[in-house]
Amino acid sequence: MSSSAELSPQHVAAYLAGKAIAAAQAFLDGRSDAEAMAKAVDQLYGELLAVGDSVGCNALLDPTRLLAVTMMRTARVADLQQQRWRCVMVALADLVRSEARALREDNANGPRWSRPNTESDIMRGARAC
Repeated sequence: MSSSAELSPQHVAAYLAGKAIAAAQAFLDGRSDAEAMAKAVDQLYGELLAVGDSVGCNALLDPTRLLAVTMMRTARVADLQQQRWRCVMVALADLVRSEARALREDNANGPRWSRPNTESDIMRGARAC
């Protein structure tokens, strides 16, 4: 991402998370194949490495990195293993979405440790697998 120097760390993290979710969702919905996902995630992972660690954004960047690694693995496994990896992708995509929402809310409402926890998309997604 060439304009990352102009964006805040939160915007860069949200942008990369969005790219990861879009590529994962396209594969999960059947709009792209494993080869297309592998190509997208190779570029994404390079961008994630270039960003490094960012205080305040690692809560979003870390699950995005995990999703990217899971996408790489899913693209390279045999069909029999792919269903298990797809379930992991669903759960991590939900986690990335949840962390992106939390980062937005933190910026607007203060830190999330001051808010009560509720059942999230993550748990609903995990039960679907």
